[in-house]
Amino acid sequence: MLNNRTACKYGHIFTADNTYVRPDGFTDCRTCLRNRQKRWADSNRNKVRERDYNNYRNDPSKKLEYSKRWQKENPDKVRAREQRRRARKVGQYGAVSTNIESVLLTQQNNRCIYCQCSLSKTGFHRDHIIPLSRGGIHADENICLACPSCNMRKHTKTGVEFMRLLGGCDGGEPGQDND
Repeated sequence: MLNNRTACKYGHIFTADNTYVRPDGFTDCRTCLRNRQKRWADSNRNKVRERDYNNYRNDPSKKLEYSKRWQKENPDKVRAREQRRRARKVGQYGAVSTNIESVLLTQQNNRCIYCQCSLSKTGFHRDHIIPLSRGGIHADENICLACPSCNMRKHTKTGVEFMRLLGGCDGGEPGQDND
């Protein structure tokens, strides 16, 4: 039995994108359906965990496939997650803004902080000016963008130590004018 309602009981208008036709022929608003499912999942956490565990145990390749696809589609999030993991490993729990790369590209004029090469040609790595392994914090003020070559050569040196090694620093912080 199909009904001819134009809105759900909460006032959500039925559209092609927002309508779910149940097996019994009645229509549901997808927004209300999602809310109802979320409420059920919140009040039945153990059942959800057990269901997810059983699904994984029965077919772990599905989870692995989904995970690999997500990582391929979200390389920036993967990189940020890996940096957070590394920071936590050394006892740092700071946070880096999600838009830090675009802010730094503008501040650094799209140039490597150390060798001044164009980052649009070489690509870039996020770099901790003071490495986490040397007590640096995982926060915006300790992040800069470096070309892959400089970042790999810098390794665990501080920005100042690396600039001295390159011969282009008189002791100030990288990226600052030291006049």
